[in-house]
Amino acid sequence: MQKRGTLVLRLVFELALSFVIISGLLSISRGLGTQQTFVKQSLEEEGALVMQELQHVPGNIVLRHPRDVSDFIVRLESSEFVVVDTSSRGTTFLGKVNPAVVQNSKELYFYKNGNEISIAAKKPVVTQRECVDVRLDRSRLEIQAEGAQQDIAKALAFKCSEKVCASGESSKDVKLAVTPSQEGIAAYFSVSSSNKDVVCTILNNMLARDSSLITWLVPGKLSQNYRIEVQPSLRETLGTVIQEKS
Repeated sequence: MQKRGTLVLRLVFELALSFVIISGLLSISRGLGTQQTFVKQSLEEEGALVMQELQHVPGNIVLRHPRDVSDFIVRLESSEFVVVDTSSRGTTFLGKVNPAVVQNSKELYFYKNGNEISIAAKKPVVTQRECVDVRLDRSRLEIQAEGAQQDIAKALAFKCSEKVCASGESSKDVKLAVTPSQEGIAAYFSVSSSNKDVVCTILNNMLARDSSLITWLVPGKLSQNYRIEVQPSLRETLGTVIQEKS
């Protein structure tokens, strides 16, 4: 069985090779007098192929198309990659993407950022993690925090008693501990409880606000379901994100 890293490198190599082949074919097409039509058709077919292949890439990746595409309007739809005037329908592919339009741009980037797959005119920053985007049920959530960290729970209108904050008196099955951190944000999840989706969603939402954040996602044996260590300067952002997700 091939190692995961080998499979990733092979896929990236194949995508890069397809760019080289297309570029070579475009050079040949100049002598045939059909360059413009050929470029459009090739860009469309190649774009659909890349969109489909990115569905299988573990982790994040950014690929830059090797040619100037400023003569075209490139439109990515839910299941089609369209270069305007090539055809009315475009070239279809399998998988889920974020629709986008690139026009009047020399550069075209294909990228995968966590669960997001799309195109862009400028090189995108990819920081997200792959996970299921979940909603926190406030009625099931208990936040364990001390002192200033309780501000996060109080922003949710939770009542705090000593180190525990929650809404109502019913028992809670999702327990989130919030503690201070010296640097960035570290999110720990218990491998014996549910999975990493809760803290992963919180991190992704914080990264969506500020892609420069230093974050860690760490499995571990915890007494509570999840724990987030956060810098004091990011406490308000964390509280806002939890509030938006609940």
